[in-house]
Amino acid sequence: MDVLHHYIHRIVPFTQALITAVVGAAIVVVLTRYVARLFADRVNPQVLLLVRTVVLYVGLLIVGVCALSQMGINISAFMGAAGIAGIAIGFAAQTTIANIISGIFIVCERSFAIGDLVSCDGVTGIVESVGVLAVVLRTTDGLLVRVPNESFVRGRVMNITYYGTHQLELEASVPVQVNEAQIKSILMASLRTIDCIERDPKPRILEHGIIIDLPTQRRFMVMKVLCWVKPQDLDDVLDAFIKEAKGRCDSASIELAVKKLS
Repeated sequence: MDVLHHYIHRIVPFTQALITAVVGAAIVVVLTRYVARLFADRVNPQVLLLVRTVVLYVGLLIVGVCALSQMGINISAFMGAAGIAGIAIGFAAQTTIANIISGIFIVCERSFAIGDLVSCDGVTGIVESVGVLAVVLRTTDGLLVRVPNESFVRGRVMNITYYGTHQLELEASVPVQVNEAQIKSILMASLRTIDCIERDPKPRILEHGIIIDLPTQRRFMVMKVLCWVKPQDLDDVLDAFIKEAKGRCDSASIELAVKKLS
C-alpha cells in the first residue's frame, strides 16, 4: 500500500500538470485567434502580427510556469537559473534581439506597410510581410528577399510608393541619324496607348545624350522616358511600352533599344 500510495502521490501532480499544459495551451491558441479577430479591422497587419505573437508566447510561458508549479518544481530557483541563462543567451543573440526590437520600432513608426514598394540595404521590392526578425520583400525580378529588421531601423529606407505611385524610368536609344522630333513623337504616342500610366504627373521624354558602342563604333542618341505607374502595374507597363514602341519603330525602319533604369 505504501508503494502504491507513493506512486499515486507522484502520478497525480504529473497528471494535473499535463492536463494544465494541454488545456492551457488550447486556451492560449483560442485566445490568440480571438484577439486576432478582435483587432483585425482596427490595426494594420504589422501590429496585428506583433500582438498575436506577444499573446501567444506570453500565454504559453504562463501555462508552462503553472504546469511546473503543479509538479512541485521550485519555480523561484528555476527563474533564477533562467535569468542567468537569459543573460548568457542575450550576449550570444544580440543580433536576434536587435532585430526583434527593431521590428517593434517598424510597427510603431508605420513608415511602410504590406504592399508598399520600398528600398533598403540595396534591395528594392514589394513588402510581402513584416515578421518578428525580418521583412520579406518581393523584387521586380520575382525574387523573395529577407531583410533583417535592424537594417530598416539603422539604414536609409525609401518608400517609393508612399504616395500611391512609382516613377518608371526607362532608357531608349536609337541611331544618331534618327530625327529627334520623330523618335520623341513615337515614344510619347506609345505611352499614350497604355491605360495603366498615370496622367498626372504627365509622362516625359528627355534627351539624355550621345553614347558610342565601342565594338562597332556606332553612335546612338539616348532618351529618358519617365512616367508614373502603380507598383502592381510596373511589369505590365514595361512590357506594353516595349512592344508598342518597337512595333512603331519597326514600321518606321528605326532601330530601338529599351532598358529599364528604375
